[in-house]
Amino acid sequence: SGKHMIRQILHDYDIDADEKLVANITAQIKELGEKNGYISNEEIMHIIGKKTEEHNNG
Repeated sequence: SGKHMIRQILHDYDIDADEKLVANITAQIKELGEKNGYISNEEIMHIIGKKTEEHNNG
């Protein structure tokens, strides 16, 4: 599933895979994917970076 992949990426970057963060990232990726019909790894990484930053800044 998408959530498993995201958890794996977060783990690879030593980011705490907080459930809320994973859910936020998954929702954003799903939304973009549905809108555009596809999503690139670059976009996924960008979303993960952005959401993680927002999450860490409270």
